[in-house]
Amino acid sequence: MTPFNGVHALAPGHRLSLGRNVARTGRYWVPPATTNPCAQGAPILAEELRTAVAGRMRASASPTSVQLSGGMDSTTLSCLAGEALSDRSRLLLVTSASSSPANDDLMWALRVGKHLAPAKHVVLDAQRTPLFFDDLPTAIGGMDEPPPFAAASARVRHLAELLADRGVRLHLNGQGGDEVLLPPLAYLRHTLRRRPRLGWRHLRGHAALRDFSLTQLLRAVVSLPSYPRWLWRAARSLRTEAGAEYDAVGWEAQPLLPQWASGDAERLVRSAILDIAPAPLAEHSTHATLVRIRSTAYRSSLYRDALMAHGVPAEFPYFDRSVVEAALSVVPWDRVDPWQPKPLLRTAVADTVPAPLLARRTKAHYNDDIYRGWSTNQHRAIELFDQSLLAELGLVNEDVLRGCLRSFRPSGLAPGFLSDTIACEVWLRSLAPPFARQEVNHEHI
Repeated sequence: MTPFNGVHALAPGHRLSLGRNVARTGRYWVPPATTNPCAQGAPILAEELRTAVAGRMRASASPTSVQLSGGMDSTTLSCLAGEALSDRSRLLLVTSASSSPANDDLMWALRVGKHLAPAKHVVLDAQRTPLFFDDLPTAIGGMDEPPPFAAASARVRHLAELLADRGVRLHLNGQGGDEVLLPPLAYLRHTLRRRPRLGWRHLRGHAALRDFSLTQLLRAVVSLPSYPRWLWRAARSLRTEAGAEYDAVGWEAQPLLPQWASGDAERLVRSAILDIAPAPLAEHSTHATLVRIRSTAYRSSLYRDALMAHGVPAEFPYFDRSVVEAALSVVPWDRVDPWQPKPLLRTAVADTVPAPLLARRTKAHYNDDIYRGWSTNQHRAIELFDQSLLAELGLVNEDVLRGCLRSFRPSGLAPGFLSDTIACEVWLRSLAPPFARQEVNHEHI
């Protein structure tokens, strides 16, 4: 879909060939055959990751920075960057600390920084870093569409300015690691058919790990409809969750609308879903994996644009085609294990990343920081929707939205619903006049 009538975007994996008086489209990429065991695929993945990092560093003027969360993906990029440099003092590691004592990202990031000394390690203190939802009316500028990180825009700008002040000419980011290296639980259906005993072991492990009902998870796996049927159901259930187990093993993440979305918005989204060609990209497991990779890569490209606006080129090595192909060529049950985080990556980088840094079994989140920012900025966010452009366009019910904003934290509302709505509102306001406060034809939104 594009904003222009009669103009259509090329499907991922396709290209446009222009000749004299003729234009053709065709597919140039298909996912690799998923046949390699971990022992065979891990060395290939290691080499592709090493090439992806070192190649970028050779092509870029120093200094280089890595966004180091302390997770396995960013730790791997940091160690590969350190390996590629003859002088590690040219490497800058940047970690955003959390305000939550339960978040152990910083502890692990400090260990990586110590291992890579004399690389410089900058920790952005939680008490001095902009909060989530700070500077909302001016948080987004120059973007072609509402960015998914709108609630954290002030934090992104703070990071970009820090990197620009230090003259960083290449910033490596580990986004995409989860999506490329780990198959979604859709792989369970394929595994149960090909390796029943192993599939049952994984099914039980994931049910326990995610606090799912084992019976419901099994039922969701065996009762999965065809892709066209799944799309049809999704289009007609935009306000009703199918259940965590069913969503986890579906063809894609279930599309859902927040409760403040209007009837017009629901009809527009339903129409867009039903217009999708009903053919899946591949078999169920690979389709679900490709959709996750592509959606995350797309969001990452918007993050890259935001940093580039400050003169900081950002790169995401996990999204390199060769890295994606290396990971997808490994059978899914060797890429994920309920009892061991990222077994494929662990095997691939065992000679590059010290064992103590691969011993982590936790995964932190930033919900505490999100709610901390909300408690400070809630009144500004509510004021943002005074004379809401989204409401004027007939896309949200303003009264319902205001009620949800006032009860956000205790209500259990998904933060993504809130941040995406804020992103749309702020982005609309950022557009040059005379768009704001004008009659708008929904067909051109």
